[in-house]
Amino acid sequence: MNQEVWSPVVYGRTWKVDIWKCAAPGGAFEHWINDAVDAVLGLNGYRLEDGPRYVLSRRDGRVFIGIGCMASLLSLSKCADDFNRPLYTCVGWVANGPDHLPRLAQLSEHGAAWATPLYERWIGAVWTDLRPHRPPQATAAAVAPWGPAEAIIPTATSAFPEVPEDHRLLVPEEMLHLAWDIMIADRSTTGTIVGTWGRRAQLTAEQDIATVIGVADLTAPVAVPRRARSAGALANAEQPRANSDGPPATAPGAHRHWDAKNHATSQRAKPPGSANQPEGDRGLRDRLSDWRGGWLCGVSRFRQVPDPVEGSEEAVAPQNGEDSLPPGRSLDDFRPPTLNGDD
Repeated sequence: MNQEVWSPVVYGRTWKVDIWKCAAPGGAFEHWINDAVDAVLGLNGYRLEDGPRYVLSRRDGRVFIGIGCMASLLSLSKCADDFNRPLYTCVGWVANGPDHLPRLAQLSEHGAAWATPLYERWIGAVWTDLRPHRPPQATAAAVAPWGPAEAIIPTATSAFPEVPEDHRLLVPEEMLHLAWDIMIADRSTTGTIVGTWGRRAQLTAEQDIATVIGVADLTAPVAVPRRARSAGALANAEQPRANSDGPPATAPGAHRHWDAKNHATSQRAKPPGSANQPEGDRGLRDRLSDWRGGWLCGVSRFRQVPDPVEGSEEAVAPQNGEDSLPPGRSLDDFRPPTLNGDD
């Protein structure tokens, strides 16, 4: 048994409270660990239902190893929130200058079994805690669940192209273990390896922190530029993808994870600066949505127009003649927008 000690890291929310930083050494999530967790989970745990992903990160002599997966892989009683939406999680271990690290095949085979007791313990401890601002729990170092590692001598470094500093390396799934072994063997390496993603089109800005990313639909390694990390640049660069298999688009300022308000309109967050935007500048689709819902100015008993774009010019009055409009309003105020967006 490996006698090295590693401190658990558990990232996941409870059934009721939308707090994700559950447990970490000293009760604090370090920035580089946050980045590694983001890289393996992606946007809202995107495509984790296809299978778990794994991450290995080195930074200043410290190492983080983790598994990102649907919570149902680790627990059948703590795998959904109060809206019955499936939860996802990242469970890992962090150590300072370790000698024994599990190879990718070993982590793939046993990672879920190693992570299950940690998830049950640390998520279970706060599962019914309803505090809205709960701090992370402090974890203590313990003996790692994997055995002593065999000596690794990388022999396939020539299989990978040169990667400029501002690029990341995408590799086929069958080559990811080679990159993993190189990072295990080279203690001076600083970087993050994450995989495996099903398709290159599924990658999001969260993976930009990664040095090497395993992608199943690649046939050869390829170096690609990193995208800008600033919030403004990401807002411009991360436009909705035309490919239906791509990740869901997130409006600038939208919360990264689910919460109680996100179960129906998760991506309807307004972009920064839109709070004072005049009504006339709103998009045609938003105004059509308001019209079809029949909720303008609190008048909820107007019959919905079958199709405000192709349909009638006039708002349809309620069948009950006793209903009245708000003071100072007329039916003209409730006309549907025209095709060209002019009211």
